[in-house]
Amino acid sequence: MTANANTEMYDKVVDRAAMIRLYEKRVNNKVAVVLDGHVVRMDDILKGSNLSVAGRKELFKNIDAELLKTYQAAHKVSKKGLLDLFSDQMSYTYQHVESTFGKIWNPERPNKKIAEEFMLQQPLRNAKTLEAGWAGVSLSERIRLEQVIRKGIANGDTIDDIALAVRKGNIHNISRNQSKALVVTAVTHVSTEADHAVYRANEKALKGWQYVAVLDSRTSNVCAGRDGHIYPIEDRAHLPPAHFNCRSTTIPIFKSWRDLADMPGVARVRKENIKNLTPKQQAFYDGL
Repeated sequence: MTANANTEMYDKVVDRAAMIRLYEKRVNNKVAVVLDGHVVRMDDILKGSNLSVAGRKELFKNIDAELLKTYQAAHKVSKKGLLDLFSDQMSYTYQHVESTFGKIWNPERPNKKIAEEFMLQQPLRNAKTLEAGWAGVSLSERIRLEQVIRKGIANGDTIDDIALAVRKGNIHNISRNQSKALVVTAVTHVSTEADHAVYRANEKALKGWQYVAVLDSRTSNVCAGRDGHIYPIEDRAHLPPAHFNCRSTTIPIFKSWRDLADMPGVARVRKENIKNLTPKQQAFYDGL
């Protein structure tokens, strides 16, 4: 019966993972709107500049201001979406744990405030927070812009030629791809942390958590290797995301019914259930 309960949870988590990817797309669409405006403003900044010594200083000053404005906005939009996701995902996971085992044991709901604070303090990947991730995208774009501008100046190009090179180059396309990867990674991180908050609150009833990778042509070797592996609750080193653009998730693995029967919480729920039995049901129960 334990296998059935865990299989049921697995099916629900796989369905939920598909919904999370749709949510990820909505967050990326909001970020794309921010970046669309950024591309237009950057083009105006370039075409409205001149290449004198003073003009170059003003140009880079305006570029830095625009980059700061854009990626702070991207951070704000994504942060709100991720906090909403965290709250929703934590409630979803708790409800499924409760629906699976609520009749024999009282699951614990994590403290929402503590869990959200924990999520915001955790790095997404390689010790980077969400804010640091967006700062990295901004810095990367700044370096590419400066390279194109200085190359144009060295070649004797006009400011219009440089603006055209920026528009036709991969400068903004690379930023879009980096932004999408950051959102994918952040969504995976947040949903995983929300799930793990529920696991920690109910670790007495769990054997551990299982790594679930999305197995397709884009699956990384590390995720394919971890897929199906069961880790103890306290193991955080193997939690998704395992890399940028990681789409993996986790599921809780419940203990056997025999192990659960020895838990005080299970005994308490069982006692409460017995009180509600009819005399006929009580006699049948005593016979068992």
